Amino acid sequence: MNLLNETFSAADVAIAANIPPETLQNWIKRGLIVGQGEGEAKIAGGGSRGKRRQFSWESLMAIAAAAALVDVGLSPIT
Repeated sequence: MNLLNETFSAADVAIAANIPPETLQNWIKRGLIVGQGEGEAKIAGGGSRGKRRQFSWESLMAIAAAAALVDVGLSPIT
């Protein structure tokens, strides 16, 4: 298994980032998570009922890093 080529569900990302799934959804809805385009940090899907988001390895790592920064006291800019 090559993690760099895998895609991950929102539940996988929430577990890896050690955040509640609701926090991930909140960040996405508030526009704090980028990656809805092409390239390595892509987030595919979402936006309509039944179309689940799929996160790239790069997206997962960026979200986990952001969660770690929030844990040490930084807050996301809104």
